[in-house]
Amino acid sequence: MSELTYKWTPDYAIPPGWLLEEYLEVRGCSQAEFARRCGHSPKLISEIIAGKAPIELDTALQFEKVLGLSANVWVNIESIYRLLLAKEA
Repeated sequence: MSELTYKWTPDYAIPPGWLLEEYLEVRGCSQAEFARRCGHSPKLISEIIAGKAPIELDTALQFEKVLGLSANVWVNIESIYRLLLAKEA
């Protein structure tokens, strides 16, 4: 008997900034404080949260150091989000 496998492919993606915003809220950390800890400008963090700026590889590594969530997660969420935007365009 053969096994059936199903691949889940969502038809939506969230901006990675939404996850970042949630992490900051839970930890009680302001965007400005987080930016300082990461060595980035508050404007960049604000743009990432708004979905206007992508999370670059070096930024993902800084997020990993500060938040403890793997850079792989940040990069994967970013790539899934940008891919969906490209498909919609």
